[in-house]
Formats: sequence, structure tokens, C-alpha cells
Amino acid sequence: MSVFYKMMDRQDTPYRRLFQSEEYEEFRSKLRTGYFSTDFFKGLCPDSTFAEIVPVYIADAAEGIYRRWKKRPDDRKCSLDELAEVTEKILMGGLNGMQ
Repeated sequence: MSVFYKMMDRQDTPYRRLFQSEEYEEFRSKLRTGYFSTDFFKGLCPDSTFAEIVPVYIADAAEGIYRRWKKRPDDRKCSLDELAEVTEKILMGGLNGMQ
């Protein structure tokens, strides 16, 4: 998650456009699908009926959390590593993961 967030947060113009502009949503969707469709993420759901849904859920949730974080004032932002850690807790443990 940390690597994914750091890639999204790159400040040079091409990365900022790719990950923060609505005009590249189709490209981002393909990138997310590729990244989160690796064997690791597929292995999180042994039921083949939902094997395609789980990586998409993880990708959409991670991107949504990042976008919310990005909109926060700087004095209310945690580090990207901390954000990744919280995201992993939420995704892997749901609300119980935050206790």
C-alpha cells in the first residue's frame, strides 16, 4: 500500500495528472486492475466466484482513502506510510481492524 500511495503522490507533472486528474480515470482503472490483480491479491479470496471483485474493491478503497487524505489540510495529514498502515488495517480487518 505504501508503494502504491507514494506512486500516486509523486509531484512531477505526469504523475500528478495521471493520479489526480479526472480525465485519466480510464487509464487509472486499467493500472489499478493490473496492480491489484497480481497473484498476491487474488490469493486473498480463495472463492473463485469473487476472485475478480476483491482486487477491484481493494484498489477502489485504497484510491478513495488516498483522495480523501489529499484533500485534508497539511496540518491534518499523516505520513503516506501511516496512511498505508491504516488502509491495510481497514482493508484486512474492517472496522474491527481499527480497534
